[in-house]
Amino acid sequence: MAAVSQDIGWEAALHHPGPWTEEDFDRLPEGLRAELHYGRLILTPSASNSHNNAARRLAMILEESVEETDQVGTDVDVRLADGEIYYRPDAFVLRTPAKGRPLPGEDLLLVVEVISPGGGKEFRQKMADYAEAGVPAYLILKEETAGFAATLYLLRDDAYVLAEKVAPGGVLDLREPIECSIDLARLEGRRRTS
Repeated sequence: MAAVSQDIGWEAALHHPGPWTEEDFDRLPEGLRAELHYGRLILTPSASNSHNNAARRLAMILEESVEETDQVGTDVDVRLADGEIYYRPDAFVLRTPAKGRPLPGEDLLLVVEVISPGGGKEFRQKMADYAEAGVPAYLILKEETAGFAATLYLLRDDAYVLAEKVAPGGVLDLREPIECSIDLARLEGRRRTS
């Protein structure tokens, strides 16, 4: 007879003894914003409205450009490093549709992280972990006073290299792993008028 898995409650999550395992992480209550980093549970507050809107709008733009077999999504756990890492990218493209959570990291084509003012201290570690998992592209959208700036990295020889930087209000022309033009003004809800 199989053992019944019980969710770890909020209070128990805050007072968990010792390192976190993949099994512990899987038992967290739904809705808890957390990531797993090699035995450490990282709790994160809700993102700002502009952050969430940018991720949602980008996902809509990506959805218009991907192949029928690709899947676009936002804010779902992704499993990396044999379960040692669970990240929660703001947006992503998978090469094959998947249901539930966690999503398989090896099926990611593109990962997007939206960085709010004062945030982003962890993006270099995430970049290294996604590169190790073989994710072909890593896009960072950084919220600045003038809007969102984009920095695209592409995987070359097991490491990311800078492919393109675009200032707020510009257009990022993504050519791989998918073809897509991203008007950064649209991420703020503005439409280009020319």
